[in-house]
Amino acid sequence: MSSQGPRKQSDAVYRRRRIAVGILAVLALLGVWWLVSTIIGLFTDDEEPEETASEQQAEESADQDADAGSDEDTDDADGGEHDSEGGDGGSCAPGDVQITADTGDESYAPDEAPLLILEIQNTGSEDCTLDVGTAQQSFVVASGGREIFNTAQCGPGEGAQGEQAQDEGASLEMDFDPGQTERAHLTWPRSDSAADCTEPADLEPGTYELTVSLGGITSETHEFTLAEA
Repeated sequence: MSSQGPRKQSDAVYRRRRIAVGILAVLALLGVWWLVSTIIGLFTDDEEPEETASEQQAEESADQDADAGSDEDTDDADGGEHDSEGGDGGSCAPGDVQITADTGDESYAPDEAPLLILEIQNTGSEDCTLDVGTAQQSFVVASGGREIFNTAQCGPGEGAQGEQAQDEGASLEMDFDPGQTERAHLTWPRSDSAADCTEPADLEPGTYELTVSLGGITSETHEFTLAEA
């Protein structure tokens, strides 16, 4: 028998093998690149929604803060308007009203009827409104610790007649500028209101004290004299 050695492969076969190995290497590289890209893409997809959600939360918080600031500005503006309205034309505070008692003269002859004066002044720094009607006014004359005349005892039509006749329930709203002063006058016919509001009483000459009030705000006492005949 004759023995034969291994057949020598042709050059064409070697070329085909090399080409096939090269193609497989390229495919392997492409596979690795695709795998790496896919992994990177997975991480990117996971991170981007979180970043987007954070951005949305930040934007929503900013919008809420802006809305809250806008509401506060509106409230402040409204509050300013209310304060302004409250200080313009509001009722006078008792601490901003000064009531003073006075008379037309310091001394009156037996045949003279004293002129009693109630002076009202706005001592505050703002305009305000005050009820100066006769229903709010009070005139009281006393002597030696005894009350002689009190307009509270005189009903409608019974009071002493003057520029401001006592009229039950009368009201008069008046605007006062800062420092503005107004006066109410009442002519006292020397009557004793406990007996008769309009008829002169038999009063002793001497010193008398006048006290006036408006809406519960009372003046200091003012002295005047009823002279002897």
